[in-house]
Amino acid sequence: MIAVSDGWKAAHEEALLPETFIELTYSVTEPGVQEDASSSATVEESFSDAASLVSTLPKHPEKYAVLEHNSWLLNGELYSREESSSDLGYVTSALSGADATFTNYPTVTVAFSQVHTELIPGVTIVWSEAFGEYASSFRVRAFNGGTTVAQATIEGNTDTTSVVWLDMVNYDSITVEILSWSHPLHRARVTSIHLGVRVTYNKGDFLRYSHSQSVDLLSAALPKNQISFVLRNDDGRWNPENPTGAEKYLIERQEIHARYGMLVNGEIEWIDGGRFFLSGWTTPANGLQATFTARDALEFMNEVYTGTKSGTLYAIAVAAFKQADLPLLDSGEARYFVDASLKNYSTTFTNEYKISEVLQMVAHMACSVIYQRRDGVVYLGPVPAEQGDYVVSRAVSYAHPEFVISKPLKAVSVGYGDSNKALVSVGESGEVQTVNNAFILIEADALRVAQAAVNVLAGRKTISGEYRADPRLDPLDTIEVESKYAVNNVVITSVEYSTSGGSFRGKYTGRVIKA
Repeated sequence: MIAVSDGWKAAHEEALLPETFIELTYSVTEPGVQEDASSSATVEESFSDAASLVSTLPKHPEKYAVLEHNSWLLNGELYSREESSSDLGYVTSALSGADATFTNYPTVTVAFSQVHTELIPGVTIVWSEAFGEYASSFRVRAFNGGTTVAQATIEGNTDTTSVVWLDMVNYDSITVEILSWSHPLHRARVTSIHLGVRVTYNKGDFLRYSHSQSVDLLSAALPKNQISFVLRNDDGRWNPENPTGAEKYLIERQEIHARYGMLVNGEIEWIDGGRFFLSGWTTPANGLQATFTARDALEFMNEVYTGTKSGTLYAIAVAAFKQADLPLLDSGEARYFVDASLKNYSTTFTNEYKISEVLQMVAHMACSVIYQRRDGVVYLGPVPAEQGDYVVSRAVSYAHPEFVISKPLKAVSVGYGDSNKALVSVGESGEVQTVNNAFILIEADALRVAQAAVNVLAGRKTISGEYRADPRLDPLDTIEVESKYAVNNVVITSVEYSTSGGSFRGKYTGRVIKA
């Protein structure tokens, strides 16, 4: 469950909910191009770090004291450069002239190990947000060897972040030349260069939006985590027949970052909504809207698994994730986590399975779960056991929750080896639940998996309902749900948020924890 402030929690108890927000940041680029880039620069100050400009790591530059024209008030507010953030980016050794131009244009060069043949629609340049300064005019050029394949000169810029729309294809280097700066007698500064265009959509851009998640407590099925949204297309931007439209920039598996916000005490409080990868879109030639779908990192795992087929579940899971070759997080860390407890169990198999199927069977045999967290990490490990402070009260429910009571459970039977069965009995009558997993080879593992199934299925009641949703709720969260006659402790197994412009409307399903 996402942590929020007390103000956020209190707002969701009010009869009238404050204004809520959605923000999607979409990077239109070639997957992997940023990781292939290296950067250098001319006219560089000794403490400059031009090599960091194309890094995917988050940057947090701070303003520091400089002896540049009208830039330092002696009021004690600024630190020296040595005491400030180390995220200095590129800093020129030369100052702009009295007319804010440069005699020798400072130039950043982004080089690649190969010629990139996929189209990217331009670059996004972050100048100096810390100082509030920017290049007022600059030139971007793409090269294939010594041949210019695309170029654009920007004049009259007034933003610290410049999105340069420029079709670039068949290039192996890109240069950014700073022609003039926003201030005379100042050094030019660049914080980062993103290869592609970062596009942000806000609540007003969506005609409809939904976010659905589900996780199986026994890992008998793969988890699902996806968003779907409909954008206005009355300007023809997403029309496939529009030669200047944006439809040509859509590439599968481009990453989308979602944020959800709410007005709390006069300011927007944001929470992470998750990371997703574009998987499909519909852009009718004569339509006034465009529909997009984005899913979690399991979208990358449809290939046949080719890694080790004998060893610990931990080793097999790690091999599966490595084969999937998931893109790194913004921090540079891996996008998966495998709990060390999986080193306690081993298997051997010969059949062919998809990567996703291998991970699902590993999770099932280990009595664990697999799902993607909101930070983008695919987690494989024990079920989280934390009790949240979330309550679906009758006040926020649109109707009384519905209960489904399954038939009594007599036993769970788990197959192992060639044709063996391990049985864990529960009662004298009822259904026998049969479980099969080709990775389970010995009786001890079969009995352990059977007991885990008994622990979950013995709670016969599932509950579902519709409510005024708080988007901090996730599957596997343990919460309280108020019904007409009782308060139930529930482990959420699926949740959906949807909106067409107002606050979120939610649906949930969960298993009532047996008292």
